[in-house]
Amino acid sequence: MYRATTSKQSMGDLPTHRVTPSKPFSVCGVDYAGPINILRYRGRGAKTTKGYIALFVCFVTKALHLELVSDLTSEAFIASLKRFCARRGALSTFIVIMVPLFCWCQKKIARNI
Repeated sequence: MYRATTSKQSMGDLPTHRVTPSKPFSVCGVDYAGPINILRYRGRGAKTTKGYIALFVCFVTKALHLELVSDLTSEAFIASLKRFCARRGALSTFIVIMVPLFCWCQKKIARNI
């Protein structure tokens, strides 16, 4: 009477860096969160300043590394990237959202290499 058929669920292909074995944080991306208030010191007359959080996401294990950044300058980003590489090791692939800050940093890093 009815000619209904069951459908098969199709899975999307996983990216190659998710299926090939590699070290954690060898393939990672970065994004910014904030602004947040940073307390400079405690006590009477304590001052707060605006800061940001650099979110480094591992695309192999989906782990997250947080770095505190004082402002949105390219120098502050490069300093946070140096701290990240000192703690986690060298990167093989680095994926960023294409915004002007990261474009400037890419040019500065290319000049230093």
